[in-house]
Amino acid sequence: MLFKVLKIRLTENDCRNRGYILDGFPRNYKQAQEIFLYKPKKFDENGEEIPEEEPELEEGEEKSYDGYVIREDIFPKSVILLDSKDSEDNLLLKRVKEVLSEKEAFATHYNAADMERRLKLYRKANNS
Repeated sequence: MLFKVLKIRLTENDCRNRGYILDGFPRNYKQAQEIFLYKPKKFDENGEEIPEEEPELEEGEEKSYDGYVIREDIFPKSVILLDSKDSEDNLLLKRVKEVLSEKEAFATHYNAADMERRLKLYRKANNS
């Protein structure tokens, strides 16, 4: 549902004419594919649309985007990605520790254990 709402919003005039910023989303490559790709409709010789149903996915099976194309109307013309390398993960953790006291960090998702877990998940999800 979130992807549908986002796609609708990105097609509105202000986003199309002025641009948009997606901060922290999509979180990984699969989500970006879901937002910015679509499967073109197929038509028979009479010009009528051939309905195509999405296949049911088995547990653990991932959706295939073979045959999908870029939605040029909402695809970003430029992207700025702020990222750090694996070797810099320790630097990120150190910076958080310097900025937040242990007591402050404990009450947020910026504590050491959560930061390490989230960095690992991010690296895994984005193959970086």
